[in-house]
Amino acid sequence: MTKKHTLRLLWWITAVATALLIVVTIGMVSVFVSQKDLGEVAYIKSSAASVSIHSNPNATSRVVSILEGGTQVYIEQNIESRGMLWAQVRRGDTVGWLPYANLSQHPQNQEN
Repeated sequence: MTKKHTLRLLWWITAVATALLIVVTIGMVSVFVSQKDLGEVAYIKSSAASVSIHSNPNATSRVVSILEGGTQVYIEQNIESRGMLWAQVRRGDTVGWLPYANLSQHPQNQEN
C-alpha cells in the first residue's frame, strides 16, 4: 500500500469516527433533555378553569394545548417578555409557554 493510499484510508477512518461521535453525542443530549425529572414540578393553579399553552411566550402566539387547573407540568425555563414572566412547560410530549402567574409550586385542592 502506498503512502497516498494509507493517508486516504486514515482520513476516511477519521471522518467516519468523527461522524459516529457526533451522532452518539446528539443521541445522548436528546436522552438527557427528554428526562422529565430535569424540570421543576409545578401545577396549573386550580383557580383557573383552563389555561392556554402557547407556542411562544406571548398571548397572540398559536395555542398548542389547553390544560385544566391542577394539572402537573414541568418547568423547562422562564423568560420575561413585554413585562410579563412566562414559563416554558412540558406535559408529556407537549411543550409550550404560559404566564408564570398561572402556576403554583404546590398541588391545590379544586375549589369552586
